[in-house]
Amino acid sequence: MVLSPHDLLRLAPGSPLLAEAESREHEPPWVARALARHPWVVVRRDIRSKDRVPVGVRGHIRRLRYGAWVDAGCVLDVMTPEELAAPATDCSSGRWVGALHDVARSMAGVELPWGPIGSVGFELATGSPSTGEASDLDILVRASSPIASGWDHLAARLRDVGLVHGCRLDCQVETPAGGVHLGDLVAPGMKLARTNGGPLLVADPWQGVGTGGSGATRR
Repeated sequence: MVLSPHDLLRLAPGSPLLAEAESREHEPPWVARALARHPWVVVRRDIRSKDRVPVGVRGHIRRLRYGAWVDAGCVLDVMTPEELAAPATDCSSGRWVGALHDVARSMAGVELPWGPIGSVGFELATGSPSTGEASDLDILVRASSPIASGWDHLAARLRDVGLVHGCRLDCQVETPAGGVHLGDLVAPGMKLARTNGGPLLVADPWQGVGTGGSGATRR
């Protein structure tokens, strides 16, 4: 099973969550209630084994987040951010329909896979309201190579979408080095890439990744 960070997974009822030491002693009481309501978890960045997937559980408020692992055999369904982009008009919160349509138009110009993540993505996957007035619109863009038009052009277009719809639009670009915030790609200097092994400073997210070269620094 090939899974990527930000994929949403529907778990079989009663699926156990495993801590690093395979113990559930410190699992907060709200976790079981959250999974009983919506048995969905998000794939998070961490070192994974062949049969276990690092996941995060979302509570009913922003500060309630819990990281654990789950056996791959417990996964019944997988929903990627790209798959969630297609039914944007079916979003249970009408507030996001126009913004997602405008993001789709902006992304059509760069021809890169993209999709909503965070609370909006969770809302689309579960069909249950998970966002509020203060929620951001988080999107993920997958880029195996840089775009010809430049990241500053895309950043400006997405910033305009957020201004028009009165929301903060946050974009993370999935590069060969890991997840890099769009704002970092636009700014000069080293880029902070989020990897399974932790944060990594890179000069160019598309060059020298995984080679042990001088272009990458652990942080």
